[in-house]
Amino acid sequence: MEYFAAPVEWYWELFPRQTEVEEVVDLGWVARLSVSIIERAKQSGDSGPIGPAMHWAHRFVITQGVDGAWPAKVNLRTGEVVDSTRTLGPADFLEKLGDILNSSEFDRAVTRARESICSAEAG
Repeated sequence: MEYFAAPVEWYWELFPRQTEVEEVVDLGWVARLSVSIIERAKQSGDSGPIGPAMHWAHRFVITQGVDGAWPAKVNLRTGEVVDSTRTLGPADFLEKLGDILNSSEFDRAVTRARESICSAEAG
């Protein structure tokens, strides 16, 4: 799957964009793209594409909100949150990446997101 990487001087540097001029991106789309990339890498045995996905994963971990979720849409250049909608999509990506790498590195972020889901369902 092709994408355009955001310039390194942008707030969300190297994050994928669907077009070369796009600045606002849906982080749920980034998470779905990331899952697709790591699943394809696992099937092909080519670990090269996992490098960018690891970068995105680390950014997801440090930008996770106290509620366990992420902003749904952000401006990659400025870092500005575009609307108040929240997403838990990156948790699925982090969980799959941890499984593929046989690593617990992302467990805390995944747990926080899952707890967010449980508290939303209970409330």
